[in-house]
Amino acid sequence: MAEPRRFNSSQRMALYLNADGRCEKCGVELEDGWHADHIVPWSVGGPTNLANGQALCAECNLKKGTNVDNPYAWQDECVDQMIQTRSTVPHFLAAVTPAGGKTRMSLKYAAAGLADGTYTKVAVVAPSVNLQMQWRDTAAMFGIQLTTRELGGNLRDFRGVVVTYQGLGSLVSSLELMCARERVLVIFDETHHMGDAPSGAHERPWANHAKQAFRRAERIILLTGTPWRSDGGAIPFCRYDDQSRRVCDYRLSYGRALRRGVVRPAVQS
Repeated sequence: MAEPRRFNSSQRMALYLNADGRCEKCGVELEDGWHADHIVPWSVGGPTNLANGQALCAECNLKKGTNVDNPYAWQDECVDQMIQTRSTVPHFLAAVTPAGGKTRMSLKYAAAGLADGTYTKVAVVAPSVNLQMQWRDTAAMFGIQLTTRELGGNLRDFRGVVVTYQGLGSLVSSLELMCARERVLVIFDETHHMGDAPSGAHERPWANHAKQAFRRAERIILLTGTPWRSDGGAIPFCRYDDQSRRVCDYRLSYGRALRRGVVRPAVQS
């Protein structure tokens, strides 16, 4: 039997639900007439099954053509989108599935910005000391030397700093001064860690420290694999729509990452 050309209604519903009702390339809410697209085009032998399907808005599907993505092409897509929106999106949110490669993606963007003079320093905020060290080591692979020590005169020997959310409190003044003197790109890793306190709850100092320290930053990149908070608290620097949903500027869902070969299938032991 010949391979069907189009996805059936059950497959379309599965693709829609997997994408949370949003285009898997640009993140806009899918409207009537959205496209059930073959990741590997049908015209070059791509099968019509859920592993090779994705939900796209009509505009993204028409732009796609018949190019076949390599597993990490999404990083270049996201970096290109960051560059194109420098002047219009000062706070850029990338919601990327865990293990999708968001650290390297953001460092690609940082390296490009440092090279062309858009930024003169980089500040990374990580959730833990272990991740702080990982960011420092990975940044060095991109030629970006980041310090994890106290800020001071030796900062001129580095391209920036990587700190933890917990450590922000003692560095607010130094970071604010750095942002006043330099064109600083700030990268928040797992940004949901600094959510504002919901109404009636105790204040969370991390959110206040971040807002004070980086209020003069040149640009802020927000990275997360979990683009929400279970307690309903707002997250600093994020944009929200009229239904209080966070606006993602780029989104790589688990389903899309799996189909592209970016992540492996989850297997229960």
